[in-house]
Amino acid sequence: MSVRLLLDTEPGEDYPGPTGLPPGHVCFLDWGSGEGARWGRGYPERDAERRAAERRAAQEWAATAEAAAAQAASLAGGGPIAVLGMGALAALVRMALEGPATILAADQAVVVVDTTGSAACLDRALRRAAPRGIVLLAAPPTKPEADVRTYDDLHRRSLTVTAVRWTEKPPRSRQLTDWALRHLADADGPRTVAAPWHRIAGVGRVGA
Repeated sequence: MSVRLLLDTEPGEDYPGPTGLPPGHVCFLDWGSGEGARWGRGYPERDAERRAAERRAAQEWAATAEAAAAQAASLAGGGPIAVLGMGALAALVRMALEGPATILAADQAVVVVDTTGSAACLDRALRRAAPRGIVLLAAPPTKPEADVRTYDDLHRRSLTVTAVRWTEKPPRSRQLTDWALRHLADADGPRTVAAPWHRIAGVGRVGA
């Protein structure tokens, strides 16, 4: 079973290792919003099982993206959907939505999918949603609390905030898993390149 991790590290900062990561685990870190705190998950790993941990993480990211895309499409009822985020989960949700749903770049989306967990992005998601729209949280919050204008955003505009559960079963699409594996970068070194998600097992630097 994977464990949820939150990492409050800015781009380019030295990263001392995943706080709270159990012994024998490796962390996979989503780029989230590309600013501020990141979120990730830890997986058990032995020396001979590195590729297995990477594939399992990729499968869970892909399966959660499929679940988020399916829930968003169902809630939107054919209306436009916006996806917030710059990380692997955001990219995978957009790929899973290709075809039946319209992905909107501007405001007034029927459903806004947040893949960042950021309080700032939650505020953006609420502002981008159309009246009577829905904000779907697909990532864990990076802070325990967030300020929300309950009257102006939720009550007056009749917005709904809901969530999709993290999915540990294999995804239906192998293409999503393969994409995630191709775009995984290693952060176990003096510096990492920018990537939608990173593998972190020791000291490194979160890519600037």
